[in-house]
Amino acid sequence: MNKRLRSIASMLMIAMLMLTGCGSASTVLDYGDAESFEAALNAGENLEGKTVRFYASELHPDSAMGYNVWAGEHLNFISSRNPDIKEGDIVDVKATEITSTMGSWFIKYEKIGDAVIGDNTITIGAKSSDTTDVAGSKEEATTQTDDSDKELKTSADLSEKAEKKETSATTDVKAELDKIEAVDAGIEVFDQSYGGKRVSAYMAIKNNSSINLRFSDMRFEYVDNDGNLLSVDDMLTCIPEAIKPGQIGYIYSYYHDIEDVDLSNGISFQPDGKTMEAEKFYEIDVSDESFSVGSFMDIKVIGRGANNTSDSHTFAKPGAIFFDSEDNVMGFCYGLESFDAGQTKAFEIQGDLLSADYNPKNVSRVEVYIQGNEW
Repeated sequence: MNKRLRSIASMLMIAMLMLTGCGSASTVLDYGDAESFEAALNAGENLEGKTVRFYASELHPDSAMGYNVWAGEHLNFISSRNPDIKEGDIVDVKATEITSTMGSWFIKYEKIGDAVIGDNTITIGAKSSDTTDVAGSKEEATTQTDDSDKELKTSADLSEKAEKKETSATTDVKAELDKIEAVDAGIEVFDQSYGGKRVSAYMAIKNNSSINLRFSDMRFEYVDNDGNLLSVDDMLTCIPEAIKPGQIGYIYSYYHDIEDVDLSNGISFQPDGKTMEAEKFYEIDVSDESFSVGSFMDIKVIGRGANNTSDSHTFAKPGAIFFDSEDNVMGFCYGLESFDAGQTKAFEIQGDLLSADYNPKNVSRVEVYIQGNEW
């Protein structure tokens, strides 16, 4: 939520507090604003069954997770049906199921009526007996992560100050691994021209840490609206190969076969895997990149790569992300090249769009990377 929306939301919350009058009400809210609710989640509180009031900052009816109402910094209130909420509404709900995926919270809920702010309602400026200084610890709180299996499903609430913080020789790698954030996602179901039903999906991850990150053992679990497992794709690709500090990387599942999957209860996806430091990361400089609509594959990307390192790299991986004129992700392509030390050479990669229904002429620009890790 940007500063202006946060300011508007705060003023609305204060107004609601002032307007709360005498008389009885069926529900006294546990949390009076999205900020205190999110801070409690980041501190490890189990808030399923708790009630919260939030400001609906944005609506995303066609998100990969369902009908998504944005609130707070990384809060997504999701439902399978239109919840009859308008942008700018103040909404009172009971959280029924809460999951965490790569820095964001996804909350299934039930709307409630006649709710009020009470003496024990927690707000961003208040403390309670069962939440130890949640508001004050908001920037530092993260979900617990096992050292031996640093799962991708982490949570972090970083300020701009934290993003720019300099690191020292004693960088806490475990803490840095928690500083990733899901910033975009998409899913497309379509019929192949030669028959069969396919699904493609992607998730965009921002590296808010101070170290280079990579992913391992990645998979997308395709589920229905009730969370029942429909299919699993563990053949995923990440572009770029390693994500540098401040950079956004894309993990995607392409043209996964779901011909025998029952889609009557909808389909979405849940990512799973590990994140770790890319300790032997390298990058090939890219220049003269351009793209065109190919005759066989949908998009062809060409360019030059310059290996300005002193080492030869046999498994450098050129990759590109396709965007339309509104910066929506349309697809990806990937390749493999070898570069001798100091060598500059041309490359060509080709790839499909996310859906067979997409028009390749709508691609407006591409982002191209050549990276790798010497494991």
